[in-house]
Amino acid sequence: IATLNGHGPKDFTEHSLVVAAHMVSLARSESFSNELVKEMSERLSDGSAWQVFRSMVAAQGGSLDHIDNPDLLPGSNNSGAVSATEDGYLKRMDALTVGVCSMELGAGRKSKTDPIDYGVGIEVLAKVGDKIQEGQELLHIHANSKDSLDQAMNELESAIQISDQPVPELDLFYQVVE
Repeated sequence: IATLNGHGPKDFTEHSLVVAAHMVSLARSESFSNELVKEMSERLSDGSAWQVFRSMVAAQGGSLDHIDNPDLLPGSNNSGAVSATEDGYLKRMDALTVGVCSMELGAGRKSKTDPIDYGVGIEVLAKVGDKIQEGQELLHIHANSKDSLDQAMNELESAIQISDQPVPELDLFYQVVE
C-alpha cells in the first residue's frame, strides 16, 4: 500500500517496477526494456497502479475501506525489536530464520490447513550492507503472545551478523529466467 502510494522503500519500489516491466513485456509479447520500467514508474506516479490494485481488491471481494485506511487492518497484541548489539555494517541476516520465525508467529502456514494470523509478522528494517549503530532497530516483531514474541526475538538475534568492515549490498536481481 505504501509503495503504491509513493512512500515505499526505494529498493522495493525499484524491484517492483522491474518485475512489473517484465510482466508487461510478457503480456505484450515484446522485449523487456528500460522504457517499460519508465512506463511502470509513470503509472506508479500518476496513481493508475493504485487504481488497478483497488479494482483487483474489489473484484476479489476485498474491503476497499481497509486498503484506503490501513489502520483498520488487523494488528498484534505484542511487539518488540531486535536491535544491533554494536556499531558496524550488517553482514548477514539469515532469511530462512526470519521466514521460519514469521511462520511460527502465525504469518505463514506449516500445512495448508493452518490459519494465517494477519496481524503478526516481522518488519525487516535494515539490509545487508547498511551501516548500523548499536541499539538501532533491525527487525520489528509483531506477535499475539508474549511467549511467541520472546521465542522469535531469541531466534532472530542469532540470525544477524555485524562486521566492523564495510559490506557490499546484495543485488536486487541475480538472473532473469526466460
